[in-house]
Amino acid sequence: MSPENYNDDDLVKALRSGDKRAFEIIFSKYWFKLFHVAYSRLKSREEAEEIVQDIFTSIWKNHDTVLISNLSFYLFASVRKRTINTLRSKLTHQKYWDYYSHFFKDYSESTQEDLQVA
Repeated sequence: MSPENYNDDDLVKALRSGDKRAFEIIFSKYWFKLFHVAYSRLKSREEAEEIVQDIFTSIWKNHDTVLISNLSFYLFASVRKRTINTLRSKLTHQKYWDYYSHFFKDYSESTQEDLQVA
């Protein structure tokens, strides 16, 4: 039976009891959809994969205590939140880099050049 045929409420109940198969079905059912949402905003395969992987890792680690009333909403809200946090972090990093690079205009990132000078 396809993962799409399973009822989310039943999967969440089974997950809370520690059912690995329920987790695998949730993963199969939602992984690509969540990845697509993250990738469409980040344009980075690695970052999108990491976000989705972190969400599923967190769900499995906390399967007995996590409160999920609507699985789809929970997963997509988690991706949205983590994607926004990643974008915010990148923006902050870029602002600091732009600020400090102004002071180091002659800075070279080449280790080879540094070794040749010494």
